[in-house]
Amino acid sequence: WMMEGYFVRTLGMHRVYNSAFMNMLKNQDNAEYRQTIKNTIEFDKDILKRFVNFMNNPDEDTAVAQFGKGDKYFGVCTIMLTMPGLPMIGHGQIEGFSEKYGMEFRRAYWDEQPDQELMDRHEREIFPLMRRRYLFSSVENFLLYDLYTDGNSVNENVFAYSNQVGGARSLVLYNNAYDRARGWIKSSAGYVEKVDGSKEHRRRELGDALGLHAEHGYYCLFRDVRTGLWFIRRSIELHERGLYVNLNGYQSQVFLEIHEVRDNEFGHYAQLADELAGSGVSNIEESLRDVALKPLLDLFSVLANSRTYSMISQAQSGEHTLSEDFRSRLSADYARFLRLAEEFRPARGSGTGAPAAAVSDLEHILGATVSVPYLDLCKFTGNVAAYRKAVGYYQTTLRERSDIQDILTTWLLLAPLGEVYQSAAGICDEWGLGKRASRGFQAESIDDSWPQLLRLLLSNRGWWRTLHSAGDLLAELIHDSDATSFLGFNEHNGTVWFNRERFEDLVWWFYAIALIDQCAESLDEDEAGCAKLLDLYAIVMELHAAEAASGYKVAKLLEAAGVPDRSSEDQVDGPAEEKK
Repeated sequence: WMMEGYFVRTLGMHRVYNSAFMNMLKNQDNAEYRQTIKNTIEFDKDILKRFVNFMNNPDEDTAVAQFGKGDKYFGVCTIMLTMPGLPMIGHGQIEGFSEKYGMEFRRAYWDEQPDQELMDRHEREIFPLMRRRYLFSSVENFLLYDLYTDGNSVNENVFAYSNQVGGARSLVLYNNAYDRARGWIKSSAGYVEKVDGSKEHRRRELGDALGLHAEHGYYCLFRDVRTGLWFIRRSIELHERGLYVNLNGYQSQVFLEIHEVRDNEFGHYAQLADELAGSGVSNIEESLRDVALKPLLDLFSVLANSRTYSMISQAQSGEHTLSEDFRSRLSADYARFLRLAEEFRPARGSGTGAPAAAVSDLEHILGATVSVPYLDLCKFTGNVAAYRKAVGYYQTTLRERSDIQDILTTWLLLAPLGEVYQSAAGICDEWGLGKRASRGFQAESIDDSWPQLLRLLLSNRGWWRTLHSAGDLLAELIHDSDATSFLGFNEHNGTVWFNRERFEDLVWWFYAIALIDQCAESLDEDEAGCAKLLDLYAIVMELHAAEAASGYKVAKLLEAAGVPDRSSEDQVDGPAEEKK
């Protein structure tokens, strides 16, 4: 043990168990192990490939006994998977077994159960690295870096190295200590390059290793595999200063998909880099869009703020009415937003295309929404019991769920855009208005499917004008990918099933937006308006009856609703070409 360098350098062994990896990283002899790597690459990089790196074997205590189950274990395991050489996972390591397995053991003596949480974390953090071993296993472009602190001393606890295979580059960072590590990596450690049979000692700069331009206007983008976050840095800064590193104790980062872009004529990448100031984002394209649309989105945030959501939500549930002052200010803010929107994307191919029409639409559906709590007080000489059930079906659910109030308010604010643009759902996706509106949400938690639901509601506004039965509505929705996805369509043993809770939610939502639109058009018609509401509620009852008869099978649902059978496969999945 601990003579691996002698075995491979002097005796010429092809593979050697690298006990130094396990022991030094366990004991946090980080300076010694980093020096071992430096000594190796200064002699011959190829030797790194001969090491078999491991965290336990039959002669040693188990990995969980030596490294635990926390960040240190996963940090060292990350190093093992991303260094040149052969990584070796010990028996029971992934399952978190504690019993030491000697070579003489014929069977386990301890009755241990796999640690599912530990296994799941391996699935999330370690297995993706295993699947990309080709990015880390070669030594030709392997470079080790020192982390220099603000005091210009080297933090020996941090392992930082880059690699390259073809055009794919990687950068790995790990802090093998409890204390936070901050500083810069820029120049690589010395290494030997074989040139025409001789050896030349060299160093490389980080910017050069990442293949970046050393000039203004270029930006380096890279993604942390573990968090999924994207980061942006100026290429010239990486050349001149290096990369600033800030790692918590035992934190590791693996950066992949490293590539360079040139800024556009508007300087959006420069603005994004300044705005993020080193932090990461989940979607770089969305962030660039937000930078380009910043004036518009900032104005929308003024319109769709938390106070707006709070006031409308309370009015929806009948807690109070909206003042004329609130309504007039909301309309004025909406008109300002639409006027500015014309500078970013002039309306094309829509109906009136007039912002005034959208403002008027907002005023009408907002007025209808806050009037619904009082509908059961209307004078209606028809079936009063049925009428009150129809109103109560809407009111009860709305009052009980704050998440519904938030989504309904979002729909109210976005649906009128259909008066100006060809598709309200399309323009909202293009500008990310739904995500920006969510900053005003009042509910503590909302199901992650809400953007998909919102898109459905925006796309199907006015459905009740042409679809007059449950069968008509389902026949349309069955070909809508957003609808089938929201309803949880899934095939098992040749049968396509749907999610009951999602179906009931969608029925309520389609009823809600139709009820609001109907009220906006015919609230003052008394008898005629109330009769329309009962017709709408009848469709709801048909849908619930079909659900009850379906056993949550899509084919049975369609059959019960009276949808013509045009072959179940075509009904559910669409044409073969579309499925492909």
